[in-house]
Amino acid sequence: MLTDPQHMLSLQSLIINTLHRSYIPVFLVLVKEAEDLLAPNYHTVRVMEQVRRDNCNLYIILLANGRQAVRLLRFGDKYRLIDTRARFILPHDDHLFDPSLSYLWNKIVNIVFIRRVSDSSEYELSTVPFPAQINGTIKLHVINIWQNGYFRKARMTHFPEKTRDLQNYEISVVTFPHIPAAVKRSVIDKYEGEQFYYTGLEIEIMKSMSQAMKFQPILYEVGRNEEWGMRQVNGSYSGLFGELMSGRAQIALGNLQHTLYSLKLVDLSRPYMTQCLTFLTPASRTDNKWKTLVLPFLLNVWLAIMLTLFLGGFIFYILARYHRHLEKSFYKSTKNRSWINKISFGRFPYKKNRIKKIDEEKGLPLRTLVNNYIPEKTQGLHIFEELQNSVLYTYGMLVSVSLPKVPTGWALRMMTGWWWFYCLLMVVSYRASLTAILAKPEPIVTIDSINELVNSPVRCGGWGEPEKLFFTTSFDPDIHKIGLKFETLTDVEQAINRVASGSFTYYQNIYLLQHAAMKHLSRSNETDQTQSGEETSKHNLHIMSDCVISMPISIGLEKNSPLKPRIDEFIQRVVEAGLIHKWLGDVMDEVRRRNFISNTEQVKALMDMRKFSGALVALGVGYIICILALIAENLYWHLVVSKHPLFDKYSMAQFYFCNK
Repeated sequence: MLTDPQHMLSLQSLIINTLHRSYIPVFLVLVKEAEDLLAPNYHTVRVMEQVRRDNCNLYIILLANGRQAVRLLRFGDKYRLIDTRARFILPHDDHLFDPSLSYLWNKIVNIVFIRRVSDSSEYELSTVPFPAQINGTIKLHVINIWQNGYFRKARMTHFPEKTRDLQNYEISVVTFPHIPAAVKRSVIDKYEGEQFYYTGLEIEIMKSMSQAMKFQPILYEVGRNEEWGMRQVNGSYSGLFGELMSGRAQIALGNLQHTLYSLKLVDLSRPYMTQCLTFLTPASRTDNKWKTLVLPFLLNVWLAIMLTLFLGGFIFYILARYHRHLEKSFYKSTKNRSWINKISFGRFPYKKNRIKKIDEEKGLPLRTLVNNYIPEKTQGLHIFEELQNSVLYTYGMLVSVSLPKVPTGWALRMMTGWWWFYCLLMVVSYRASLTAILAKPEPIVTIDSINELVNSPVRCGGWGEPEKLFFTTSFDPDIHKIGLKFETLTDVEQAINRVASGSFTYYQNIYLLQHAAMKHLSRSNETDQTQSGEETSKHNLHIMSDCVISMPISIGLEKNSPLKPRIDEFIQRVVEAGLIHKWLGDVMDEVRRRNFISNTEQVKALMDMRKFSGALVALGVGYIICILALIAENLYWHLVVSKHPLFDKYSMAQFYFCNK
């Protein structure tokens, strides 16, 4: 209750005898007759703030000076110190109905004016009409008469629910194209030409709401690139905020984020969903098809294979040499010549005459006989007795080339068996990985976390100053670093083109970014077809997997709108019924279908020339190595071999025998 000294005397008995006994909490504010309530004193403001925090639902303002009441209502509406959706009782005063105050009576609708009829004992109770839009002269609606302690209409409710049935009244609704809230589409009419209409998530909410609350929405669009609106030089706002703050629109549909910045300017309904806000980033298409043959294994695996290859060849060489050493030692330790002949004649009877003839005629020593004739027993050792041959044969087994002869000796045979088992595992793993690499799409370098975005050199940006304030005022160090390189812009198409060029990232809700990526992919495919498959962009569009923030989304209302309680109730019912997910699915259906088709096309295992380039690179590397080896071999022949003192091109066998 707010009053002045003139009314305070008559209210003392009411407060003491009625309100005090009923235990109803009352805030009593006594203002001076000369106090300017457009800028009230500190104590008055503190009481008004406490009244608002305690959700007081009845304001009784008894001021003899009507101008004071006007200035108090204007102050309370501007700074939201008065709940305009509460109930009000005011004395009738002509200053309250000035045409410039018509905007107040479009917000304060639960109000009763008390006016004494001439000098009689009758008191007239009237209220402002609603849902009639007041733009000029205010014509009050008389609701009851108080006379001799009784109401003429005894059972009448003086504060009826005026927003339940708006009686098909026209309400201005402002919007602009923004996924998924509103989507602008066109249809061709043979008489009127191209006609535009809106669909989308918030458009469907508005259609259902208009049927439930019985009003006619008049939909119109803000100017190009205005969207939510920006602060102008004179302090006003453009876009959706400007339309709501000026009173030209009562409802705004534009995917408004439920933030303190928006709540300072307009009212927001209960959030109907939560959206992931993230960045649209460039994705580099890395052309590494020339590395196809080495991609199946990582670098450490290739190093392990090369090390194993050398160690395997060296172990084969050591085992072969040691086996030869054992056999030679065995023959040297045998002094019985007849035993050697017995072995030779018994195991190799087809060499009997030859051995006896050579032994008798030339008198060859036992060592020569063992080294040149008896080793036929150990056939198979010679393929591993030289280190270079050992490495080549182990490499050949790794690429599935069989040995020309099974090696002699159980040590070599066991080593060969386990080596073949190792080669089998390596070959199977390599073939499976190579098949998977040829079948999957080309690898793409993407930015998928806030930390990666902070460390990348690309700039960041979004629409308007509120987006930048979120980053610059954040206490998170990574998000604050993003704010330091954040740019504000108004042209979405220009931002998408900058992202495609690889120098920019765009901040918006994930549904708009999915639609933008789909449109860019469609344009790229059309351009590729017209330009015979030539690439027009080095970067694809990629949506960062990490959400910067999950933001509640609401419908915008003018400040202190009387429709907010009913709209909040309706949105709660729509959310509980699951209609939000259904309408959102309808909006994003085209995006999901196109993404499914594109993903299906990407996983086809088709061999093209770019994938085949890996084999050509390997072949080219082999040619180069062979040519270099041939050049080195010729240089070694001319610079080393041909310069040897014993070199004779007509007696090469003797040269090699002497050299050996």
